Amino acid sequence: MTDNNTVLLSLGCNLGDRMKTLNLAVDYFSESKILSCCKVSSYYETEPYGVKDQAWFLNIAMLAETTHSPQELLFLCKALEYLLGRKPRARWHEREIDIDLLLYNDYVTETEKLIVPHSMMHKRNFVMAPVAEIAPNMIHPKLLETMSDLYIRCEDTSQIRKIEIDGSPYTK
Repeated sequence: MTDNNTVLLSLGCNLGDRMKTLNLAVDYFSESKILSCCKVSSYYETEPYGVKDQAWFLNIAMLAETTHSPQELLFLCKALEYLLGRKPRARWHEREIDIDLLLYNDYVTETEKLIVPHSMMHKRNFVMAPVAEIAPNMIHPKLLETMSDLYIRCEDTSQIRKIEIDGSPYTK
């Protein structure tokens, strides 16, 4: 790994003050210097994936640089989820916060604890809409397609809507 590694993260939540939680996560990553040169997508309100009988999610993506290894970054993401109050729940159920490491340079790995690139990212609108907004020309290291093309071809039919918020520090 090099000193400056390009990473792509997906963040989402559907419990509590969703926007405040996402903003706290972005602030923490930036202020703690875990991530630098951060580019943050607009907010996207998204229909729940998997378990439908729950509140809609608010999602963003972050494109940034880090000096941490993929394993260290995963640990730091999980630690931040804990600090922001994430409780253990079954897959696809409500979340106080969920932070996924999608891409790390062109690094590819599949272990019990870490899969990079994220194996399902290209199949989920709630991931690909914000990712395509901030990194449209980034190439998926396994599929060898741009994020924009992957979003266009995404077969996920769940609803998604961009949230326009005046004065937010993280929207364009």
